[in-house]
Amino acid sequence: MAWMIVHKGGTFRRPQSKYSFTFTPSPQPQQWPRDVVEYAVNTGRAERTVSPRRSRPTT
Repeated sequence: MAWMIVHKGGTFRRPQSKYSFTFTPSPQPQQWPRDVVEYAVNTGRAERTVSPRRSRPTT
């Protein structure tokens, strides 16, 4: 799974699969399968980000 911040919504459908993924815009990071994130980033609909849990400083 990978994380992204979605700027523009869209739908990704896996080749030869009955499943599709619809992502909607949000300023909050969202977790999606890697191929969905790759599609959204490559089409300019989203930007990749790190997991919110990993971005917190450790103590």
